[in-house]
Amino acid sequence: AGSDAGRRSSEADIDGYMQHLQVALATANAKLAEDSHDEIRKSLESLATEDSFKYYPYDSDDSDQEASQLGEGSFGATHTMRNVDDGHLYAVKLIKIKKAGVPIESLRQEASRLAKLNHPNIVRYYTSFTKKKCFAIVTELLTGGSLLERIDGAAGPLPAGQIKRWTIQIASALAHMHAQRMQHRDLKPDNVLFDARGDARLIDLGLAQIVVAKSKVSSKNAVGAELYRSPEKALGSAYDAKDDIWALGCMVAGAATGKSLEDRSASGAGLFALSRDKVKSLVDEAASSTFGEL
Repeated sequence: AGSDAGRRSSEADIDGYMQHLQVALATANAKLAEDSHDEIRKSLESLATEDSFKYYPYDSDDSDQEASQLGEGSFGATHTMRNVDDGHLYAVKLIKIKKAGVPIESLRQEASRLAKLNHPNIVRYYTSFTKKKCFAIVTELLTGGSLLERIDGAAGPLPAGQIKRWTIQIASALAHMHAQRMQHRDLKPDNVLFDARGDARLIDLGLAQIVVAKSKVSSKNAVGAELYRSPEKALGSAYDAKDDIWALGCMVAGAATGKSLEDRSASGAGLFALSRDKVKSLVDEAASSTFGEL
């Protein structure tokens, strides 16, 4: 009996040691990754110019460089570009200054917001510069696709474990933003990308806004995708950081049912939050599926 007790004690000690070792290794790896990120940012900030980044791949016959394009928005497009100094690939968002209709200082503010947000689940910002008639924002290149692609590409609900993983990651990213009184205001599956390991990143802070403590955003600033607007924003009322949480809940429900709000919009979802019947139907459907396990 004494021998068995001793063996169990030794096994417990080994298990405890292994757990501490795993935590220590994870912490060390995260620190190394962050140190590397900081070094890259410092290097790019000191060297970045219009000529530092080249479209990848480059098509001499295409003025729009569609081969390198990752996505397109109202005021520009994001491209894969290679930095000529370090040889690495980056995602470069090119905002057409004239089309954006705002002073270039306002565009610099988006870069400034990204630079302040140091979180593992928010896209990593490196530098910014002007490129011809565009303002360029350089971030890490994420190759795992978007959440919208995952939901719409799945034959039914996403696995509960997968949903739980990215929900916790995006919730953590939002908590980090909200702690700095910053609201994303345009959360949707298209603005959640994954890296090669399957970890989620929050992207596109073009509409993010810093709000004075305990205040709300004016109804005049009801921006962001209509489908993911909270009831307050959809009604034209003032809204706060809970608007981001509403959008996250809609994304989780879409993943749990296997049908995103974009897919549901084909039947006339419009301002989804204003339809009690549609909201109740989604909640009921989600609660009876994978969502219940979460």
